[in-house]
Amino acid sequence: MNRVVLFLVVGLLGNVCLQPAYANNDSSCSVLRQILAKSSSFYDRVIRRKKPEIYPPEVGRWLHAEQKLNSSVRNQPHSQVQLLFARASREEVTLAAATGINPNIISRFVKEDHVLWPVHPYNRHAQVPYRASPAVEASTVYPTASRSLAEYDPAMGLISIKTPTDYPHPYLWQGRKADLSHEADDVIPVTNYLSEVDRKFKRSSRIMLLKDVLVVKEADGNAFIVRDLNPMLDGNRYLPGFALGRRRSIYSEAVPEALGKATADLLLRYGMVHSFPHAQNILLQLDRSGNFTGKIVYRDLGDGHFILPILESAGLAEAKGQLESQHLVKGSIHEEVEALGFAFYRSALPDHADFSTAARIHFRAYFSEIFDQLGIVSGPLVDRVRVATPGDMIEDSYVHSTVRMLDEFLSSPEGREALRKYHAKIRLE
Repeated sequence: MNRVVLFLVVGLLGNVCLQPAYANNDSSCSVLRQILAKSSSFYDRVIRRKKPEIYPPEVGRWLHAEQKLNSSVRNQPHSQVQLLFARASREEVTLAAATGINPNIISRFVKEDHVLWPVHPYNRHAQVPYRASPAVEASTVYPTASRSLAEYDPAMGLISIKTPTDYPHPYLWQGRKADLSHEADDVIPVTNYLSEVDRKFKRSSRIMLLKDVLVVKEADGNAFIVRDLNPMLDGNRYLPGFALGRRRSIYSEAVPEALGKATADLLLRYGMVHSFPHAQNILLQLDRSGNFTGKIVYRDLGDGHFILPILESAGLAEAKGQLESQHLVKGSIHEEVEALGFAFYRSALPDHADFSTAARIHFRAYFSEIFDQLGIVSGPLVDRVRVATPGDMIEDSYVHSTVRMLDEFLSSPEGREALRKYHAKIRLE
């Protein structure tokens, strides 16, 4: 009986402390929140999981997979959480919005004389902006596999909010994630360039890009970043890449084949090489029956670099200049260690045999797609890929030297002419 009474009292106080008026006060609520956060048996099961599901079913499935299939956080209490917002004067912050941003996303955060600054629910770092400020609003959000928090509203749609925190998850400390200043400088120029390519050229059926559309920075440079996830509201289902090794039912040659072609498409169409193509930054699109559609979804696009010969071929001078101003342009592909994207398999497929098989399929699909799109039928690069042994395709020095040959071709007069014809073929204007 005493235990029941105690649970009722703690539950009542817990719900009071979730209210905006009390949430950021340095009082007994702070202590209670720490106790509740560590008590998964009570807080997660009794308080959090009784909240009604507020997301469309396909989104709920994806978010469930984000939490439950991520090995580093799946044993930590999650489900829906309360995100508190502090009031930041418009004079205290600077805004950067992507061209063509959904106005409902801007109005979610930017008010007439202030901005709503999201304070991550798990943060403990004293220097994170507005950590000690009183909350003026609260929202129910859903943690993803990273520090980002997903929020859905019928008018605005689906977004994720990346806000500084040293604890992206309750028991997982990552101190560097308490500062978003460097990343915040890159994402809007990247989004504007990618959107310009999408306006000028035919879209790829193999790729979906989840673009960052709003950055709000405070005086010291730290920031929060908003990503538009509305392309995912298409009736399909999505599975995070790191689930691949745990969902054997969908693992087949189709995934590495599709990812190899998508990596080539990303390079030729956008001139982009993702610097961190690990399994957390990639989603797989599934149809309503759970079958892989062949479409690859990329996020954290601010982690990309862009290859000069392809940018020049695309002819988007203004957007190219913005990328160069942020030092995001490189002269060659081989400067990126993960040029081919094998990091995905290292993180998604812990078994070495699976990794080797997938990497070989990916290697051939990547180069075959480049050859097909650029009309390359012969030459030293084609010969090298054709005679590559299974061991060659996963050997770092062989892969690196093959990418160097691709660089040399793309920078040659023959390669530049092939790129010109390719972009002329897919241009909409």
